[in-house]
Amino acid sequence: MCSQQEYGPSSFVHIGCFVDVIHPPSGADSFEACVIDCRNFTYSFIMNISDQSIPIQSSFACWCTNYHNATQEPDTACYSRCYPESRPCGNNQGLYSVYRNEGCVFPIILNGFCNLLNQTNTTNGSLANVTCDAGYESNVSQIMCQANTTWQTAICNRTGNVTSLVNQILKMTANVKSPEVTEALSGIAYVTDYDNNPILSQLPTNAEIALLTYALDFVANLVLNNTGLATSGVAKPFLQSASNIIGIIIEKENNGTWLTLEQANENTTETLLSLTDTFGSAVRKRIADSNNGTMTVVTKNIAFEVMKVIEGAVLFPDDYVTNYTDNDSKWILQSKNIIFLNTSTLGAVVATAVIFRNLTHVMSARSEFNRASTDGVIVNGPVMSCSISNGSTILVSPIILTFEHGQANFIKATCNYWKFSSINSPGYWASDGCRFRASNDTITVCECDHLTNFAVLMSPFVEVG
Repeated sequence: MCSQQEYGPSSFVHIGCFVDVIHPPSGADSFEACVIDCRNFTYSFIMNISDQSIPIQSSFACWCTNYHNATQEPDTACYSRCYPESRPCGNNQGLYSVYRNEGCVFPIILNGFCNLLNQTNTTNGSLANVTCDAGYESNVSQIMCQANTTWQTAICNRTGNVTSLVNQILKMTANVKSPEVTEALSGIAYVTDYDNNPILSQLPTNAEIALLTYALDFVANLVLNNTGLATSGVAKPFLQSASNIIGIIIEKENNGTWLTLEQANENTTETLLSLTDTFGSAVRKRIADSNNGTMTVVTKNIAFEVMKVIEGAVLFPDDYVTNYTDNDSKWILQSKNIIFLNTSTLGAVVATAVIFRNLTHVMSARSEFNRASTDGVIVNGPVMSCSISNGSTILVSPIILTFEHGQANFIKATCNYWKFSSINSPGYWASDGCRFRASNDTITVCECDHLTNFAVLMSPFVEVG
């Protein structure tokens, strides 16, 4: 019998020669190549399929498995066929030399990979370097095969480094592929998921929030110019990231660490509205050019839908949202917020409808009549948006919006739309083209003759006397 070392790598023990005619093997140029291919399996079936006069570098047949029921031949069938001096089990047809891996199988790491320092050695004490995918970082740089034939633990977690994630996005070019965009956006969704991410010990800073919002805006414009990226796979982490950022701003507002727009001259919240509009435009273009009828994404703070309307009306929320809700997004099913637009005079259109759940303490209440916003007026409830593909600026039939109030004890509801910032003026709420229809303690109904982002401004109730 040949010694273990003569038969191959120290982690592989030769257990004899077996006949197997069931499983089709793969080809390899050398015995070593077969061993490397089988590092992650318990058994390696290796057969030399060349003429015995040809050197060891000739072709081999390999089959890797964790279980087998092959028939073993007498040990004498392997006489003098020791590796590397000759060829294991000769070149008899159907006769494999079989090795059992008694070391650690090749390490597999989710969201990363390992490189063995010695490609053919996985015995106790052997080492492997750990490399994580872009957007991930490992708890260790190297792992070792232990005496119990298991590797030390290596975990590739999402990186918490906001700057590296943003830089990854800003390096993207027009020909970037969907998987790369999805991967980067998933990284942003991860580092902004303060409710469920155990590695986030503190909220992102205001500067980090602005940086992440800028990165999302960059992606939105990238997708607008390459609508092949406007897929549900990209939309979900994109909108999840925007939703998470809104949630962080709400939390920071509640604990007093978020500076309002008036105080800091920030445009983060306005940019969140704008980038969602831009992304919606990209999805509309994609749906208009395809047979896809609807894209729906519902998160904790945003409900988003793009729909192809042949004739009739836009109604949101609609039946589609029931299929896209989980524990964080069931709010949309219980919401009293409604967007309704009669499109019968517009022909076939593709429409975007968005409801930002509650921006009461997130969005500035600055208006055309009160640029200082110092009288206690608030955005009382959601911001709702609607856009259509035909670019109509004035509607024949007005859009009707039902807003659920975010806070009680507010009165004097006014219907408004957001007028985006210009070089000479910060953004503010304007009311031209919008009319008040009805209001009670819980809802306000408005109608407007154009499409954009809408909200209801209300004043606090003050008891006289």
